Amino acid sequence: MPMRDFGFDEIAAATTEAIEQSGLQRVIPVTHSDAGWVAIELRRRLGARIPSLVLLDWLVLDPPPALRYLPGLQDPDHWQDTCDRLFLTWLGGSAPLRVTRHVVKDMGSYEASMWARAAREIDRAYRLWGNPLKVLEGLDPTVPTLHIYAQPADNGYLHAQQEFARRHAWFTVQRLEARTYFPSLEAPEQVATAIHDFIA
Repeated sequence: MPMRDFGFDEIAAATTEAIEQSGLQRVIPVTHSDAGWVAIELRRRLGARIPSLVLLDWLVLDPPPALRYLPGLQDPDHWQDTCDRLFLTWLGGSAPLRVTRHVVKDMGSYEASMWARAAREIDRAYRLWGNPLKVLEGLDPTVPTLHIYAQPADNGYLHAQQEFARRHAWFTVQRLEARTYFPSLEAPEQVATAIHDFIA
């Protein structure tokens, strides 16, 4: 049976429904990469029931150079080559086995339709909203937000976020001592400590 199409809107709706049915009154989303768009939408929909956000390895500034991969991911003839190039970048040249296994075996098993869907939704989000930090800045009221990341290692990327944090007390950024795009797998203790300290 073919999978029904879906995107960020459908994920946000399904997550909202799950939270409502659970009866939970306080939920802190912890999202990876562009799932941050879903976290923002949960805050819009549920307000104070989402008291803060934790974002992992998201490109939170102006639409990033990595968007150049999106057309290739939607091309039936080039999606596999594009994935392979992305995987090399994400693994950072030297990755623990558990990270490599997740990227190569787990993510490598996704079909072309899933990669095309992801690329379509990421492209649509950046076209609609642009810079994620500016979107967060526009929430009323703003929401305490932590961004934990390892890639990119560019100091300019860190400094831009630190400057934003200096001007916006609700935003915190922490770059981890990790190399890959998956610090929750590569350095889970660091991630857990950062989240615990932020929430506390």
